[in-house]
Order: sequence, then structure tokens, then C-alpha cells
Amino acid sequence: MRSIIALLAATAAVMSNAADTAVYRGNASRLCRTGPPKRVPSDGSPNVLVVGDSVSIGWTPHLAPMITGAQVQHSPDSGDGGALDTAYSRGCNSTLSRLTDQTSSGWDVIVFNSGLHDICYDGQYPEECVGPQDFQANLAALRDFWTARGPRPGVPAKLVWVTTTPVPCSAEKTADVVHYNEIAAGVFPGVPIANTFQYVIDVCGPVPYTSCNISNTSPSRCSPHYTSDGYQALASHIAPAVNGAVAAALADAGARDAPAAAAVVPAAGDAVPCAGSVNNAACPSGWSCMPVSWDTSKVGCCEHGGGTYCGDDWHCCPAGTKCAADCSLHGCDCLQA
Repeated sequence: MRSIIALLAATAAVMSNAADTAVYRGNASRLCRTGPPKRVPSDGSPNVLVVGDSVSIGWTPHLAPMITGAQVQHSPDSGDGGALDTAYSRGCNSTLSRLTDQTSSGWDVIVFNSGLHDICYDGQYPEECVGPQDFQANLAALRDFWTARGPRPGVPAKLVWVTTTPVPCSAEKTADVVHYNEIAAGVFPGVPIANTFQYVIDVCGPVPYTSCNISNTSPSRCSPHYTSDGYQALASHIAPAVNGAVAAALADAGARDAPAAAAVVPAAGDAVPCAGSVNNAACPSGWSCMPVSWDTSKVGCCEHGGGTYCGDDWHCCPAGTKCAADCSLHGCDCLQA
């Protein structure tokens, strides 16, 4: 219903000015979040990256001390949904795979999760909804992309897939989660899988449930997130698969011929420094820096060079177009300027 109302409102905004014609109808670009800040460890210890949504943001700090002798960080280095859905993650892999300043990096192990946003778990953000076929295609593309981001050229990264956890108040949405987890299992044959979905069901019981000692959900608030103890428990369930992948990366012939080199600084013109940012944030060459409140770097990256900022903390439009007046976190149209 909310998406229908938003669509009607956007239509009304366009019709109110006959000169405005939507040229990218409902297709304003979402700003990409910047990657993690820490460079490759100089002592050659394994470099582990977690790519996922707000649930993985929650358990990553608990996971880090459980991974023996490795550096563990999350991409993006921000809250508010993290890498969101697979379409967003795929479209933003140029920023999520590099450090905050767009310095390139290599990763021994990449721990990956996506799904809650793809199934539109709360129905508020239609842009995040990804159908099963597109979910499968996006995951396959992301699998190939991240595998190729190993510690050095020719050495693939080890992957770990973490299943999507239940939507506590909705049996229907949780059935979607089950389906998407099955799709993911088919995309990642032979990849270690941490089955956090089954762990949560074992602890909290069948969906729907309105309370559980590891969950933040309650009778008045349906939340897919967890308490601190819950994130600690999830991390404990994920750690064995990650430690196994780290051990495999260390044992890989040729993978650790020498300590991981310092990150390769991109050539001049390969990044766009963002003025006023935190952590010397930058965007890819040909992109635009946009001010945001939700990223720790305080900037988001617009895929359009010279793009138009939509003022909603989330969208941008190509040069030569303008943003509809009703752009918000729930959607945005680009119109002829």
C-alpha cells in the first residue's frame, strides 16, 4: 500500500508541471556507501571482510576477536542497513570492495550475506525488493566478483556464506527467507555455510514469535535484529566456518608466499577525493561525492559524474536531470531539467 501511495504521489508531482517528463522513472540512483577504513595488515596476518546488512553489522564486532590472528572488518563501514539488497551490493561493489579512501585492497576471506532486504521484510522500501531470479543472478555475479578480490592477483578469496535469519512476526516473509536461502545454497556449492537461520529457529522456536531471549523483537515491535547477547551467539555460530576459511587461505599454495603487501594506491585520477569527509573518503573515478548523514565517512558516492544530489540523504540523478520534489528514502524519480 505504501509503495502505491508513493507512486501516486510521484505521478501527481510530475503531472503538476507539464514540462517535467520522467526520463528515469523510479530509477534514481541510490548513493553507494564507502568501504572499510583499515589497510592490509603489514605483518601478513589474514585480512577478513564481512559484507552484509545491519544484522551482520551487529555480529561483526563480536566475531572479530573469535577469528584467530586475523583482521576482521565490515563493509560498508556504516550502519543503517549496510549493504542492503543484492542489487545495491552489486551496483556498489566499486566502493564496498575498496577502502574508505578508494585505496584498493585484497581479502583472504570474505564473509557474505544478503536476503532480508531482498525479500522486503518490512515493505517500506520498494527499491530494495529483488525477485528470486534476480536474487540468484545478483548472487552469482557477487560470488564471482568477491572471489576475484583475493590477497593478490591470481589468488582467489575464500568465501563464507551466512544464511538470512527469520522475520520474527511473519511466517509469510520467513517462508521467503527459506526460499532465498535455498537459492543461495545453489549459488554457493562447496562454500562453507553458517546456518544462522536454523540456529535462531532452534533457539526462538517457529515463526511467528514475539519474544526470544536473543531477539530484539517484541509484541509491539517486529524487529529482525538481536540483542548484544544474541549477536554474540550468532558470532559464535559463524566463527567456526570463518576460522576454517582463514586456515584454508593460509594453507593455500602460493597464497601466502610473502606477507600481504600494503594496499596498492590507485593511480592519479582513479579516485575522486571527497571534501569534508571523514577518513579521507573518496569515490571511484567518474563518480560524484554527495553529503550524507548515515555513513561514518559522511559522504555517499553517486555513480554519475557531475550528478544531481536529491537532498533526501539517499538518491542522485544524472547530470542534465533533476530530482522529483517528493524524493525520499522510499523512492525517487529523475526528471528532465
